[in-house]
Amino acid sequence: MGGSGQWLFALTVLLYLAGAVAYFVHFYFRQWDRLSLWLARAAWVAHSLALLSRVAESRQPPFLTGYEAILFMAWVIFLNYLMLEYLFNLRVVGVFLLPVLFTFMVYAAALPKGAEPDLPAAEYWVAVHAVIALGGYAIFALAFVAALMYLLQERHLRRKDFNVVYQRLPSLETLDGLTYRLVVYGFPLLSLAIITAAIWAREVWGVPWFHEPKALWTVLIWFMYGAYIVARVRGWGGRKAAYLVVAGFMAVLFNLFVVNLVLTQRHVF
Repeated sequence: MGGSGQWLFALTVLLYLAGAVAYFVHFYFRQWDRLSLWLARAAWVAHSLALLSRVAESRQPPFLTGYEAILFMAWVIFLNYLMLEYLFNLRVVGVFLLPVLFTFMVYAAALPKGAEPDLPAAEYWVAVHAVIALGGYAIFALAFVAALMYLLQERHLRRKDFNVVYQRLPSLETLDGLTYRLVVYGFPLLSLAIITAAIWAREVWGVPWFHEPKALWTVLIWFMYGAYIVARVRGWGGRKAAYLVVAGFMAVLFNLFVVNLVLTQRHVF
């Protein structure tokens, strides 16, 4: 990665860290309101420029290596959060989300930065598959944060601990509904990613996609989120449903950070 790309990446990490601190202070003390707002947006702008710098350097889509995939997914996560904040005025989600993004960026910093060889023209549609898959994972990351907030709020209610955290968090109904809407939004993306990957694997590798460890783990994730949606439709919600969403995203993280590095040679995302 070139000098400008390294500088922009480092700036992005620092801004996410500063934004996380500012959001935390704002959550507890109602200070640094504008500062937290602008730090978060500055982080996303720097993140966008880092991605553009990567594209300019490699002349390929910014998700063909493990480093790029994490960088791109974190960017999509925060883009969706900004839309969520704008539409529903749920800035409190940022308190829990920014530390997650900072962790992703620190992990990405430890990955190799070299670019992949030129992608054959016949395989450029793989970029579409990557965008769909990483976009679905990004939505599930937001659902994970909403589910964690639900569990935290439910714990305070169960213990009748009506402290500042309880007062700042949205209601259980709001968090439960938000989690469900996010999973319903992300599930079709994951489904489409599985379908396109299966077709491509048959044409390019000559073997069924499901012979690959990454594929089997992705199908498991699909079943977990599918089970959550079916359970919700049948009226099953609350704490157990939130735990299922948390477990689903733990499976996503295992898929990204363990399966990719240890069990497969054909995937970086």
